[in-house]
Amino acid sequence: MKSRDVSKFGRLLAKYIVILFAVFYAIFPIYWTVNTAFKGRVELYKYPPSFIPENPAGIITNFNHVLVSGTLRAVLNSLIVVPTATIIGLLIGTLAAYALARFKVGGNFLPFWIFTQRMLPPIVFIIPLFMIFQPLNLINTYQGIILIYAAFSLPYVVWMMRGFFEEVPIEIEEAALIDGCSRLRVFISITLPLAAPGLIATFLFTFLLNWNEFLFALVLLRSKEVFTIPVGQYVFFWGPTSGILWGPACVQALIAIAPIIAMSFYIQKYMIRGLTFGAVKG
Repeated sequence: MKSRDVSKFGRLLAKYIVILFAVFYAIFPIYWTVNTAFKGRVELYKYPPSFIPENPAGIITNFNHVLVSGTLRAVLNSLIVVPTATIIGLLIGTLAAYALARFKVGGNFLPFWIFTQRMLPPIVFIIPLFMIFQPLNLINTYQGIILIYAAFSLPYVVWMMRGFFEEVPIEIEEAALIDGCSRLRVFISITLPLAAPGLIATFLFTFLLNWNEFLFALVLLRSKEVFTIPVGQYVFFWGPTSGILWGPACVQALIAIAPIIAMSFYIQKYMIRGLTFGAVKG
């Protein structure tokens, strides 16, 4: 075998090893969550750990614990709060992003300033927000947490959608304006359909950010009736004496990621298109 062929084979082998490692790194946590969900309490603490559950019936006990604890209510709360907040943030952020992309509102400084708001840690805002929300009776309410999620997703939406809108040729809009379309009609009938892949990708990423948010929900939500999934995962499955209830926690984790996986499969073609449509353009 020639040295050139050996070198080519080595690069190809290294490439596949890296790909296999990346796939393993991504899939193994999901596999282990499923594995743990099927185990009983005794088997969970067995050493060495079993990679295939010896008694899969343990999932029945774990699922019953999930039902009794009321964590399905937390799933329902997240399904109410997160889509609502994401749609509100997307609606306002998309209009702002279009103004920045087409009319250069604020010059080059304003878009970057908006983006920097995501760089501040949420802990900086939590105490002032609590003090503002308390007299307004927004603590422990859907309205309060929806408002927070929508507001804190805005910089992300604006930054992403601005890049998508800048990828849409301005000549198409100018031609429509010459033909008599209003600016609003151009935006709704021409620009948004052309930027639809980016809009869907932005919706998915913003949805994920809100779905996984923990700190604001932990501080601003006080009762089981309004807990979201991350707070429910923390509150329901942590015992002061027994420690973490790993089996039920993994069952709830699978329930929590099911909507995300289903949504990702449904809109993956739009998401892939959106990632290549200027999502990271500054």
